[in-house]
Amino acid sequence: MILNIKNKTRKYEVNVEGVNQWCGTNIIEKDMLLNIITKYFSKEKYREYDTKLECTIYSNEEELGRGYYTIYQIASREELLSQLKIGKSTYMLKYISNRVISEYATMIHMEKISDELTNIYSHLNEEVFQEFDNVELDFEVSKLFSIIQESIISDKRGNDIHNLSNFELIKNNIKLIEKLEISSENQVLIIIKNIDHLLTKEEYKKMYRLATELSDITNMQFIFTLSVDGYCVVNENNIEKILVVNDDEITLPKYEKLREFVQNNYPINIEQNDKWFLENLENCINRLGRSSEPVEITAEIILSIINKAIHVDYTKKFKVNNIELNFIKNN
Repeated sequence: MILNIKNKTRKYEVNVEGVNQWCGTNIIEKDMLLNIITKYFSKEKYREYDTKLECTIYSNEEELGRGYYTIYQIASREELLSQLKIGKSTYMLKYISNRVISEYATMIHMEKISDELTNIYSHLNEEVFQEFDNVELDFEVSKLFSIIQESIISDKRGNDIHNLSNFELIKNNIKLIEKLEISSENQVLIIIKNIDHLLTKEEYKKMYRLATELSDITNMQFIFTLSVDGYCVVNENNIEKILVVNDDEITLPKYEKLREFVQNNYPINIEQNDKWFLENLENCINRLGRSSEPVEITAEIILSIINKAIHVDYTKKFKVNNIELNFIKNN
């Protein structure tokens, strides 16, 4: 689905269908755009200081209601850990209270616990308080849930969840959201900001595949924001779901068109298969649409000297010929 976003100053067009990757180094603009979307679908009233966020969102020229998407946003390891714990307004508490506790089988077990507690309290009152005048012990059935609220979440080996890797935390958070929204009629949008700061490249590629599989069979859509080179997964089928945010927001054209343009304009005649094209695009995608920045040779020299001093092998190798170098200089 393409969202057409219009606020008082400008218009945006973004894809939110399936798994979307927002690349580029303009972190401020990416955050602003995410905040606009999140605020709109939160259904919260706009405050005086929300002027920049106030907008209208359309799809296929139809205005979307502010409840169309249920949005989950995660930005740090601390948030991932927090949502897996049983605490006020956490995903885990919502899941246990709204889903698990309300199930018939759980209610039967709770009633059995209540019956056993009734027997225990009767015994205490008979043995301990029989000589007291009009005094006895009692309990409130509604307080049984507080026992669950005091539960400790751990891994299957009994270790604290702080020992879980970021990959495990993200996977469990997504699974929790899936469970929460399993019968929801709303579309679900999961936003994980700066996911490349949480996962290794290989972990991210696994997470991307997992999210793709989920989006194909559920009502869950994803936005992953990235800025580190080499992370973005680029293939023939997903290229139109990549947004690059630098000086402006760039939506890439269809794969065949982009591939043909590069092939027709590359300065030398070399073999350009799909693998070559996709690998090189992954390594430069964060710099697309960014104004030219002069390379400071002095900084490169200082970097080389310091690396030598700390015994780091830093030898920059450029696999280019003079024609390619001249092309870069003149373009």
